[in-house]
Amino acid sequence: MHRILHLSDLHFGKSHFYEQADLDEEALTAADAVSEAVRSHLEGQQIDALIMSGDFFSTDIPKDLPLAVDGVKRLVAELGVAPKCTCAVPGNHDIAWEEQFQRKPFRFYNDFVEQAGILGFATRNLPALLKLDSNEDDASRGVAIVLLDSCRMEGSKTAGIGRVGDMQLNRLQKLLSNGGVSNESHVLLAVLHHHLLPVVPHIKNWRGLKPKQGPPIVTSLTVDAVAVLQKLTDLGFSIAFHGHQHRPAVRKFEDILNGQPSINVCAAGSCAVQEVGVARQFFLYEVDAQRTRVWSFVQSSRSDRRFDRQERFINLSNSLGEFQTAEERIEQTNKAGLLAFFGNRHGSEAENALRNAFASQRGGMICMAGASLRFFLAPGESTMYKSVLGFLNRKCDENHAVVRALSCCPESNRELPIRSFVEEFGPDGSFPRTQPFDWTQPLMLCLDEFERQFFREHGMAASEDKQARAITDLRAVGGGVRELGGVAQMQGNRIEHRAVRYAPYCTTVIFPEKSFFTPNLLSPEVPVSFPMLVFGKNSDVHQKLLEYFEFQWWISASHD
Repeated sequence: MHRILHLSDLHFGKSHFYEQADLDEEALTAADAVSEAVRSHLEGQQIDALIMSGDFFSTDIPKDLPLAVDGVKRLVAELGVAPKCTCAVPGNHDIAWEEQFQRKPFRFYNDFVEQAGILGFATRNLPALLKLDSNEDDASRGVAIVLLDSCRMEGSKTAGIGRVGDMQLNRLQKLLSNGGVSNESHVLLAVLHHHLLPVVPHIKNWRGLKPKQGPPIVTSLTVDAVAVLQKLTDLGFSIAFHGHQHRPAVRKFEDILNGQPSINVCAAGSCAVQEVGVARQFFLYEVDAQRTRVWSFVQSSRSDRRFDRQERFINLSNSLGEFQTAEERIEQTNKAGLLAFFGNRHGSEAENALRNAFASQRGGMICMAGASLRFFLAPGESTMYKSVLGFLNRKCDENHAVVRALSCCPESNRELPIRSFVEEFGPDGSFPRTQPFDWTQPLMLCLDEFERQFFREHGMAASEDKQARAITDLRAVGGGVRELGGVAQMQGNRIEHRAVRYAPYCTTVIFPEKSFFTPNLLSPEVPVSFPMLVFGKNSDVHQKLLEYFEFQWWISASHD
């Protein structure tokens, strides 16, 4: 196994967070904070390589240079990693844009690499290769790290625009071949500065409310990102590392149409920048022949000068495996019995598919389960109620129309109050919730005490203005079932309803020929669209849903 530390965007100088000049014994440097967290994780094991994906400087490069050199030397010494296994690539802040440096924009970066004594090849020598041969723990494959310069397009008028360029991409194959490296002998990793897949969720396109109020803000992007990713997947690379946007992300790129395998893309946050609203972060990778384990270290909630290791790690596969073409994936989907997929269960296409299923059903049994089934069984709520009503109101001969429905029993259900709280109550307990629930905050809640309080204030006897949605929905469903039952009996049909102890976290409607399935929350006002999937009667999913329903129907018999 090889252990690789990935740091990015240290921004020595004006934007650097830690101490970096006139240090005394009490001063805490970035090297101190990072090495302390890493040593605690490794417990005596060594780092095999340190990769740094650009932006060593801040705003005044001549003044930043000695700070960056000293800071990186401290990092290498504190971490105990060999200088020959410490590699760097340039970032957009490592370029001198002033007119006097037009012919040598990377002069200070190249000086930094030389003075720091690391394997951060001068930009004219990129792309470059660092090999970590197989060790005793993993005799089958070594690790090969390719360094790329993504700053070939950066400048004062193209700030934030990354480009690797055809020249570097065309040299990759020869670089690997000359180094005796392939995806069979080594796990292939690539490092650059600019992002290859989106990291920041949204970007403002202009200053002010109107375009005329200010010049456009240039959106940051890598103009040949797809070409880079396709070239890397062609050559069998497993992971591409980058920084640039100061936010961590682990994503995957897969070009199904062109029949290429996937590649993982790991964006490290900044481990040392001083920026409002940005939590400092870095990655540690444990790489073996088959998989890479990704550990994320984030700014501590106890001290913003320290790092905490996140409890969970991410497993990324280093095996290329077999990729799927679009046709192969469609074939596999058909074998799985997935007839249709709708991205929004409340969209017109999804609702039309459900309506058509009810309209085409001539007798037989339809089974449905959900937290409240208000969407189907509460009068006046939606056209789905009319669809159920139409099905039960049809005249039948021998094949009677039957609807069996499972919803929740609030008096004995421990999950329902909690879910109702999350979706309807404010963090201070106010009802109804006036602001969207803050999903990033932990839910500090004593279950037993809240349950007693909930049923004391919002039980079945609560006043109308104090009822939680869960109670309101279930009351409406009860009235709807009685109304539907009367209509059905006139035609010789029937509706049967039972309450279950445990709230299903989905809504499913099972027809004889197909089943509709969707994830579920109680409230339709949650800020997310839920999908709806349709499975054929011969699929495993259809059979499992039917088995689940039959089991819950049997076990809930005592609650009629």
